[in-house]
Amino acid sequence: MGLDRLASRYTVRRDDRLTDRNGYLAGSDSVRLSGLQEALDHEDTAMVIAARGGYGTTRILDSLDLTGLSARPKWIVGSSDLTALLIRLWTDLGMLSIHGPMVARFTATEDDDIDDLFRLLEGGAWSAPDGLESIFHGAANGPLIGGNLTILAHLCGAVDPGFADGAILFIEDVGEKPYRIDRCMVQLRRSGILPRLAGVLLGEFIDCEPGQDGVTVKDVLKEHLTPLRVPVAGSYPAAHGGRNAPFIHGGTVVMEVDSTGVLLKGA
Repeated sequence: MGLDRLASRYTVRRDDRLTDRNGYLAGSDSVRLSGLQEALDHEDTAMVIAARGGYGTTRILDSLDLTGLSARPKWIVGSSDLTALLIRLWTDLGMLSIHGPMVARFTATEDDDIDDLFRLLEGGAWSAPDGLESIFHGAANGPLIGGNLTILAHLCGAVDPGFADGAILFIEDVGEKPYRIDRCMVQLRRSGILPRLAGVLLGEFIDCEPGQDGVTVKDVLKEHLTPLRVPVAGSYPAAHGGRNAPFIHGGTVVMEVDSTGVLLKGA
């Protein structure tokens, strides 16, 4: 169990409401808001890690009070639906967090990625995984931010697109047909996010197979990213596959993409 893996290394405070259910949500909005608020405000807690993703973070996002967290920063860890929270921490506080594996997926995530998460939590240096794909050549330097593409698209209109100024945007998704990926990319473009970017880092697009028309996710992404004329790298293994290589969300990185491969490292 993921909690057992955490407890073998850290003192774990498990919220008693963790297994609450309310339809397709993990408890009512008030229950989830209360649990997360208490965790963020707890004076002796060094990290808050999401149990799982799914859906529901945006329903409570605007009701969170970040005053206590601002006064006593701590690591917040999550991915997928938690993209919304990571983005709010970045836009409102300029706060670093960790895009990484959640507890429910510890047993389905490679041990090396869990070990990398622990190393980041304990002050170790971040290093990018091997095997990144060179897509569009160039060099960029900026904060690495982002997460789930669908969530990012749904945030358009609710956050100032200026959060993406000079950033290297990481995007990934799961279970979305290519036309839906296209719809999300159109939304990012129309909202003014894409033109602000210094670079793009593509993650995995799991179970996003083409329809009868044969158009692939790669086709869609290249169509939208080519006009940006920024470096683009791919195959960063994070979020919904068998790997979830963590990274510091908001941490400044250098990305160099050329015919020999990809260099991605902390600045």
